This record gives sequence, structure tokens and C-alpha cells, in this order.
Amino acid sequence: MTAIKTRTFQSGNSQAVRLPKGLAYPMNTELLAERDGDVVTLRPVATAQGTGADLAAALLGLQVPTSKLGRDTEGLAERAGL
Repeated sequence: MTAIKTRTFQSGNSQAVRLPKGLAYPMNTELLAERDGDVVTLRPVATAQGTGADLAAALLGLQVPTSKLGRDTEGLAERAGL
């Protein structure tokens, strides 16, 4: 990976950085910014991580099982004291 120099600048009340074309993300990509000491990491927010509403909608979209499976008790040993 080749390092590319860029500079920070002021944008309103925030500090901003210009991402060169070779490092740019598509427009309106939601990014997660993390800082560890002097290192700032930008990465796209995982699309699998949604809101609770997204999870509820996905669960409602699942098929309802046609039968229930019973608990398999075969092979369980009797244990004294339990």
C-alpha cells in the first residue's frame, strides 16, 4: 500500500481531511472513525450491523416453522444427586 500525503483543514467548526481520489469511498458512504494514539482509522460501517428495527424486520421475514422439534433425551446418563 502506498502512503499518500494530505492535509487537514477547517470545515465549519470541524476539522476535515481531503481523501485523495485513490483512497476515496463512494458518495454518502457511512464511515466509522477510530483513533488509537496518533493513528486514525476510517472504515465503512458494516452493513450487517443495523438497528433493532432492522433486526425485527429481518426476523419477521423468516418462515414460521411447520413443526417443533422435541428435545433428544436418548443417550443422557442418569446422574446421582441431580
